[in-house]
Amino acid sequence: MHKRLWIAAGLMVGVLAVGACKKSTTSPEQQAAVNQLFSVDGGQFQSSAFPSPSGNSQNQPQITAVTGNGVVIPGGSAPLSIQATDPQNDLQQVLVGAQGYSGYFVISWPSQQGTFQITLLFPQSLNADSFVIIIALQDAQGNISSVFQIPVQRVAVGTGKLQVSLSWDLLNDIDLHLVQPDSQEIYYGNPQSTQGGFLDLDSNPGCAIDSVNNENITYPDTATVVAGTYTVRVDFYADCAGTDTTHYVVTARWNGQLVSTLTGSNPVNGIFPAGTDDAGGMGSGVTVMTFNVPQNGTGYLLKLSRPVHPLSTKKALRR
Repeated sequence: MHKRLWIAAGLMVGVLAVGACKKSTTSPEQQAAVNQLFSVDGGQFQSSAFPSPSGNSQNQPQITAVTGNGVVIPGGSAPLSIQATDPQNDLQQVLVGAQGYSGYFVISWPSQQGTFQITLLFPQSLNADSFVIIIALQDAQGNISSVFQIPVQRVAVGTGKLQVSLSWDLLNDIDLHLVQPDSQEIYYGNPQSTQGGFLDLDSNPGCAIDSVNNENITYPDTATVVAGTYTVRVDFYADCAGTDTTHYVVTARWNGQLVSTLTGSNPVNGIFPAGTDDAGGMGSGVTVMTFNVPQNGTGYLLKLSRPVHPLSTKKALRR
């Protein structure tokens, strides 16, 4: 089976690298706010400076590991899984910011869980080539952990009036499928519909690892977005890593805004256990959401509950 690979030259970038670091160096003079880079699904934005670590080894929570995607795309998303320990067993919040940017997001830590997955959402206007995400934990007593740094790089993709994107955290081949109302299916085997929607980023094809871990389907201004119901599926094509559960996130945007769904959520989070790959083609994968585009695109329902702020081609051999 063959799978077309649609990526720009120079996308051979590293996977997420994380580690403990000193306290945040966010400058109070920096005028750019972190919500120009991303938002946190379900998080609340705070305009104050990122807090410094507090407490000591006897009472301070600690981040023990973070897994995620070190490559981001405009209009896309990224899953981050945070593992933590807490001597007082009263973890309360996750704090998420960016080095050199003002403000940060706060999201509640689920009760008594040692691992928590958060979802970052990136606006279509994202233009920073690279930046460093910073994460800390806070407990109910106000003790704040040391800061973890997550360096990320941006890869340019098509955004357009309709954009559906997929991001995942392990070096596996995960595929994005979008079925139009006329039953045309955009995926690696049929990367462009007759209306002009196309798959412009296809990562890790057949385990030819590029470490981008993102896929993207875009309808540029020249394309026709047919009215009706669209179905988004995600398929675990190849388990290249073969070691652990893959976490993924899918988003769908209309004119830059998250769309309301008929089924599923937006963003939607999912997992694929190790060893469940299927080398799937047309019609494969799990349905993660459906959404509707009304006639002429008018009256389109947008999701308003949280802030939302052509590439060269080559072919790559599948199996």
